[in-house]
Amino acid sequence: MIISILGAGKSSYYAIEHLSKECQQNNWELRVYDHAPHLVSTNITDLVDVNAINLDSANSEEMIAQSNIVVSLLPANLHFNIAQLCLKHNTHFATASFVSPEMHTLHEAAKNQQLVFLNECGLDPGIDHMSTCQVIDDLKSQGATITEVESYCGGLIAKEDCSENPWEYKFAWSPRNLILAGQSGPSTFIRNQHKRLVQWHQLFKTVNQISLGSMGDFDAYPNRDSIIYRDLYHIQDVHTLIRGTLRRRGFCAAWQQLVEWGFTDNSFQLVNIKSIADFSRRLSGFDFSKNHWKENLSEDTIEKIDFLQLERESPFSISQGTAADFLIELLLPLWELKENDKDEIILYHSVKYELNGQLKQDISTLQYFGQSKMLTAMSALVGLSLAMAVVLIAQGEIYQYGVQIPNTPNWYNPILSQLKTKGININHETKVQNL
Repeated sequence: MIISILGAGKSSYYAIEHLSKECQQNNWELRVYDHAPHLVSTNITDLVDVNAINLDSANSEEMIAQSNIVVSLLPANLHFNIAQLCLKHNTHFATASFVSPEMHTLHEAAKNQQLVFLNECGLDPGIDHMSTCQVIDDLKSQGATITEVESYCGGLIAKEDCSENPWEYKFAWSPRNLILAGQSGPSTFIRNQHKRLVQWHQLFKTVNQISLGSMGDFDAYPNRDSIIYRDLYHIQDVHTLIRGTLRRRGFCAAWQQLVEWGFTDNSFQLVNIKSIADFSRRLSGFDFSKNHWKENLSEDTIEKIDFLQLERESPFSISQGTAADFLIELLLPLWELKENDKDEIILYHSVKYELNGQLKQDISTLQYFGQSKMLTAMSALVGLSLAMAVVLIAQGEIYQYGVQIPNTPNWYNPILSQLKTKGININHETKVQNL
């Protein structure tokens, strides 16, 4: 059994560590490839040798042909080409990324070849699917009628590690994913039996506010297409179905202002940008060294935008790019995760249902902290979930083939059980509602 991991960035540590131990115990071989092995952390190279590979070259196909399972930790836009090669060489495929429309086209062929093409097996998507489906399936087995499902997840920073940052946010994952949130397509969901479609430039106006006691107060905005999970969660008659993202209270209003000024736009090129002040003035029309930009904004939003120091005449390290490219450059030093900063994962989902004449609500929460800039909670929850799923494939425990997500008991029961042994516990509370 040869398991090959593509991508050995900082976020891959927990996946590689878990699979390294499993391979030693089961006498399997683990191979890890990266475009730039000289940049790979020693934490990872101490676990396993890391080889360079160019995924556009002939040796990429040879590597896949030699593998029984390929695990892609690469950017999502590379998954389809890798999956095609896996199909060609009869190799299982696994990733934490969302199923793309292109990936769906491989389902029947993978199924016919008895291949597992697992997607959406990380944190969000991943643990959220598994926990939600476990609750839903258990309730349905008792005869419950599911009426509402809301599931939200946030990759945040421990409050004590961002006390001087009014956004209460730092980059513990891909900065580009945050900047371009919603721009891959409209977000869709169902609320009170009505379908909603929200374009990306309105996304951060479409916010629920959620209070989770000692965990904090949050903004929750919809994420991608929630409606497809009506079938995947087997709740075709549900009245409300929303999957979304959590940020600390007030983040979305301030971020929406940046969106409206065009700072997150990725659709056109800017050239000859001389400074942060030049960038900010060109897009918004405001001179941020003066106060007129503050009109009609809340004090909280003003504080957050003030923190960005948009009036600075400091130059960028790039001279051209999209507005989103420049915003990333602007935010990276301000939202950089320091060596001993701890990121924080908050997962919340609510399932409302009718059972025996009563309306009830199952509330599930997960709070998990990282240890450092290297050993992040995000890396742990994404990497461990994916690695545990790969072990199930390697052990021959999965008999569902084709393109799939971990929404069935043969996935979620063993993985959620194993996550508990790692201290990753999802807490459940049941409330009785008034009919």
